[in-house]
Amino acid sequence: MASSLKQLGLPSKKDTGSSSKQSIGLTIDKELCFDTLKVAECFNHFYTTVAANLVSKLPKPSFKFGKDFYLVFIHKKVYF
Repeated sequence: MASSLKQLGLPSKKDTGSSSKQSIGLTIDKELCFDTLKVAECFNHFYTTVAANLVSKLPKPSFKFGKDFYLVFIHKKVYF
């Protein structure tokens, strides 16, 4: 994840309106962008989808201990 953020970002630049304010520059759609709204939307999209993207990469469960497995123990009253 950190490496993908490094690939998105570029060094900050000072905002022309203020001597202490800096803007974050990101490569969005293959173009360098310093627009704060677009940068915020890009970060928002990244962080709101990162969990779902990681979950989608997990292997599918085997259901070895699924509902049927559990019901066998309830009906036979087998406990560990």
